[in-house]
Amino acid sequence: MLRLNKLRVCAVDLSPAAIERLNVTFRPYIQSGQLETECDDIVAFLAKRSQTFDLIIGSGIIHHIDKKEWPTLFSALYGGLN
Repeated sequence: MLRLNKLRVCAVDLSPAAIERLNVTFRPYIQSGQLETECDDIVAFLAKRSQTFDLIIGSGIIHHIDKKEWPTLFSALYGGLN
């Protein structure tokens, strides 16, 4: 059981199928406003948001990104933190 308590979580994934599964599985949390889902690239997602985050967790993403793009990724992640 997922326990978000007073946390607000935003899940970002490039895969429409992954986002759809999240939308189905965690519908009550989405409806309550505790969970937001976005189908997007994390760098693009962070670039278009004025909101920053207390914590950003990247699970299984770095090995999919070309090493020459790592500075852009890490800069976006750092800039997206409070």
